Amino acid sequence: MASPESQGENRGLLGIEDDSSDVIEDIKNYRTDCRSRVKDGFSKFKEKATNLQAQVQSVDTVAKLMMIAGRAGFIYDYVSDAGVGVQLQEGGNPIWAKIVFFFMAIPYLLLYIALAPVAQSKLMKVVGNRRASIILWTTLGIPILFMLDMFFNLRFLYMLPSDTTICGIIELTGVEIFHYMKLREIAEFAEGLGQLFLQGYIWVRLQNPWHAFPEVHGFNVNQWMLLTSIGFSMKGVKDAYGFVNEYSKRQMGGSKVRFVQRMAALGEGLAPSTLYEQVSKQKSVTITFDLSSISMSELRAL
Repeated sequence: MASPESQGENRGLLGIEDDSSDVIEDIKNYRTDCRSRVKDGFSKFKEKATNLQAQVQSVDTVAKLMMIAGRAGFIYDYVSDAGVGVQLQEGGNPIWAKIVFFFMAIPYLLLYIALAPVAQSKLMKVVGNRRASIILWTTLGIPILFMLDMFFNLRFLYMLPSDTTICGIIELTGVEIFHYMKLREIAEFAEGLGQLFLQGYIWVRLQNPWHAFPEVHGFNVNQWMLLTSIGFSMKGVKDAYGFVNEYSKRQMGGSKVRFVQRMAALGEGLAPSTLYEQVSKQKSVTITFDLSSISMSELRAL
């Protein structure tokens, strides 16, 4: 039991006198006002919602359905952009159609440049000659990237990427494939932003509120396809920016440039960012990736 002297010292440190009944009353009434009770209630609700989300997303079927939705959304975004471009071309507006197709090509042009070093290194292991690998990537790089997009999104429709051998000659780890697919989503920022402004402008011209623009004649675009394409472009821009902004802080100390450079090296030294997301949202996480090449600093961060 504390001595009377020590009790007096504690009261002195807290600034409470023996007869300070007002302070005791304030302690009893702490956060009992309406505003504080609402904030505390919201915090408890948010905590329960987070726990419920973790429980739901930890269910294997739910995780697979969410992955299927993401893959299907990526494919539909591209298909809807192509559909809008074809309708514009067939409807007699080739200028808008060419701009749509140009924006669709931007991600592949960016990946073609960003992935050149690592792609040529992979090809050189197959052909055994540096010059031949450069020629192959220079001439076939963009078709290869397009085929990889389709293959990876269908092959890993409802599962995380795993080690894969392409055409029986090029070996890629699950970590490399994951980072390629995420890099493709980052490149979607440039394409999605362009499509968002262009297709938004086309929709406004078609609606022509208050007859603010000259009437557009000679073509018709499916309104549902146009609006869903705009919506998916908006989502692509938001997801790409959010991903780079959040995970560059977690994995590269906030440097977006260094983070994208690591992604362009197929995540060399980085743990797959999906692990961060799973750990923060699920009750338990099963790691299927081979993390033997991950740096110790990244493992500590994870």
